[in-house]
Amino acid sequence: VAAATNAKTAGLKADGTADTTAALQALLNVKPAGATIYFPAGTYRIDGPISITKPVTLVGEKGTVFNCQRTTQSFVFSINKGGSTSSRMSGVTFTGITIEGPGIESGPTMIYANALQNFHVSYMKFHNVGTAAIRVNGCLNALVEDCVFDNVFRTGYGYGVCITDYSDGITVRDSFFVTKGRHGVATGTSTSSLSVAGYTKRVTVENCYFENFTDQAIDSHTETTGPYVAKGNVVVNARVGINLRNGISEVTNNAFIDCPTGILLRNSQVSASSIGPKVDKVVGNTIIGASGGMQVDKTNSLIQGNVIQGTGIGIYLGPTAYSPASALISGNVQEGCSDGFYTVKAS
Repeated sequence: VAAATNAKTAGLKADGTADTTAALQALLNVKPAGATIYFPAGTYRIDGPISITKPVTLVGEKGTVFNCQRTTQSFVFSINKGGSTSSRMSGVTFTGITIEGPGIESGPTMIYANALQNFHVSYMKFHNVGTAAIRVNGCLNALVEDCVFDNVFRTGYGYGVCITDYSDGITVRDSFFVTKGRHGVATGTSTSSLSVAGYTKRVTVENCYFENFTDQAIDSHTETTGPYVAKGNVVVNARVGINLRNGISEVTNNAFIDCPTGILLRNSQVSASSIGPKVDKVVGNTIIGASGGMQVDKTNSLIQGNVIQGTGIGIYLGPTAYSPASALISGNVQEGCSDGFYTVKAS
C-alpha cells in the first residue's frame, strides 16, 4: 500500500453517489504495467464498463466497496478482452474488495478475465449478482481463494466462478458460496464449434462451502477434459452436489448434506463401448440425506471408503449399459438406502 497509488488522492470519490467509472478508467490508462492502485475504505460507484489492458493490482481493505448496482453493461471489469491465448497477459490481481452487484436475475458479469496467466482473486465478496461473479476464459494458472459469493443467481445462468475455453490450471479454494446460487463453480463454453483442443483442462475446487443451489453446486459441461479435482468441500442443500460430465474426475473427502443426489459422474461424449483407460476416483466422501447417493456412468471407477445415508440407491452404475474395463467398489458404508448397489445389465 505504501508504494501504491491512492485512488482517493488520485481523484476518485468514495461517497457512493458520484460515478467513478471515467476517473478509474483514466487512472488505469496512465498507470504503467505492474502498478498497484489502493482503494481506501469507502464506497466507489462504478457503473462500468472498465477495461484493463495491462498487468495491475487493485487492492482494498475492510470497508472498501465497489457499488455496481446501477450497471447495465455485459461486463463491469473486462481484463484483456481482446487478448489471445497465444500471448497471455500475466500478473493481474484483485484483492480485499466487496462488489455489490445489480441484483439476482440481472445480466452483468462482474469480472471477465480473458487470456490471462497467473490471475489472482482473493479476499473478495460478490453480493447480489445475476449472470456471473467471475468468468475465466482462456486463462492459465488462475487462483480464486478466500472469497465470498453471496446470492449469485440468474435463471439459466448464475455462476460464482465460470471457467471456459482454453483454460488450464484453475483453482478455486477456501471460499464460500451462500444464500442462493445456481452453479458455484462451472466449466463449459459459449462456442458451439469449440474443438476438443480448446476444452478446459485442469480444475481444482477444494475446501469450499456451498449452500442452497437450485442446480449443481460444482458442475462441468462436456467441454472439459480434466483432471477435475474436487476435494474437501462441503455442499448443503443443492439439487446435485457435484456433476462432472466428461474428462478425468477425482472426487475425494467431500461432504454432501441434504442434496437429492450427492455425486453424479457421467461421460456424455463417450460411448459405453469406448470408455478407454481413464479411472474416475470417488473416495472418502460423506453423503447424508440423499434420495440417490451417487451415480457413475460410462467410466472406469474406483469407489472406495464413502459413507452414504439416504433413501434411494446408494451407488448406481448406469443408466447406460455399463461395461467398464474396471470397477472397484470397496469399503463403503451405507444406511437406509433402498439398494446399496445397483447396476444395469452390461451390453
